[in-house]
Amino acid sequence: MHTPKPRLYQENILNTCIKNNCLVVLPTGTGKTLIAVLLAIERIKKYPKSKILVLAPSRPLVAQHYTTFKNYINLEKKESVSYTHLRAHETSLHLVCRLLLE
Repeated sequence: MHTPKPRLYQENILNTCIKNNCLVVLPTGTGKTLIAVLLAIERIKKYPKSKILVLAPSRPLVAQHYTTFKNYINLEKKESVSYTHLRAHETSLHLVCRLLLE
């Protein structure tokens, strides 16, 4: 697996997100997923037992993120999960805990 090289603005956003909680709002196609992947890599380096939870509003976006993360982060099959079709009544703490990577 190779680590992608971010653009300067992505590096600046990434560095801010490493130090603080962030909500990244950028237009479509400007590299939000790459920032998320790089942040996940940093988090896993710093906290090897940590879990990464990625939320997306549609099945295609869930599949896209899942593929992107698997391309850049070396995960075994048993370490990653992808859920779709969650309903409001299913978003209990129990379900959220099941969604986290083991």
